[in-house]
Amino acid sequence: METSLENKADRKLKKWQGMVERLNVQLHLGAADAKDAFEEQKKELESWLQTAKSKLKNSDKIADENTQKIQAAIDELKVQAALGKAETKDELEKQQKELSKNIQQLKVEVEKTYKESKETGAELMDELDEELEEYQTKFDLFKLQLHLGKAESKEYLEEKKKEAKVELQKVETLLQKGKDSASDNWDNFTSDISKAWKQMRS
Repeated sequence: METSLENKADRKLKKWQGMVERLNVQLHLGAADAKDAFEEQKKELESWLQTAKSKLKNSDKIADENTQKIQAAIDELKVQAALGKAETKDELEKQQKELSKNIQQLKVEVEKTYKESKETGAELMDELDEELEEYQTKFDLFKLQLHLGKAESKEYLEEKKKEAKVELQKVETLLQKGKDSASDNWDNFTSDISKAWKQMRS
């Protein structure tokens, strides 16, 4: 049991560290590159949603009612992710806003099911919630990057970009410190990481 927990902690730490690395790369993109990355991210999200839906469909550990609600939220998000390339800045901002809203709606359904599922199906819900957390952070970060080209707000937004860097560094530091103690104090550690992600997004 202890080895299993250590393996789980190790897997999650590696996954979170990968998230930090990807977000660091994204944070350093300029406005033009961010637009291309936004389109790539939509495709990646659409593909992941298809995989998530299959996993959900094949799981017998989630109540049918909850499965239907999550699948409906996945379908709504898939519609947004499948939209064609935004040709104007206004279209891009609108897509970013809708994607973030729909990711949040799906997260709400997943978290609700996670609380209700207890041991049964909790691992799948935890996995979905974690992935959605990363997508939500990425699309929130695009919101900042898409405004960096505006001369009148450049100074303010560059400051916000620096703040995001600091918050990302905090997550990275937490992960480094937690590597040795995570398996002993897993619940507290994951709670700290969750708070750090939320702080970064805000």
